[in-house]
Amino acid sequence: MALFKKNIWLIFYSLTLTAVILFLLLSYFKWQNISLKYQIAQENTVELIANATHSLFDTQERLMDVLGAAIAEEDRYVHHPSGIGKYAKALLDNPDVLAFGVTTPEGVFLYGSSDSDPARIPNLKNRPESYASFMDALSHHGMVFGRT
Repeated sequence: MALFKKNIWLIFYSLTLTAVILFLLLSYFKWQNISLKYQIAQENTVELIANATHSLFDTQERLMDVLGAAIAEEDRYVHHPSGIGKYAKALLDNPDVLAFGVTTPEGVFLYGSSDSDPARIPNLKNRPESYASFMDALSHHGMVFGRT
């Protein structure tokens, strides 16, 4: 009888240990599955936001290209830059754009939407804070993000 009692307790402890191990394994794999599901959801959200941001910047760049081409076609804006305002209005109607400026390659402002007198806006090429980003913008054919 004592041997039987000892074997029953051994079986009980073995089954309990096996059940605990299986529960822990099942919990671990379930946690991994949930973690992977949320990681994939986060990656998809980040990719969606990145694509939307890229699309927004691409749209802004195209609009600026059209406005830049229209302004560059007419030499009169170099001498009478106030007419640039009609082109800038199309860009400023977009809530994503706060200000708009046109400079010469020498860094002199021809038009600034945030200032009625562009002569008061400092030359971008002569300022140490904006020189590097201005030169970088001049060397690219697309939109460049930076101080300028």
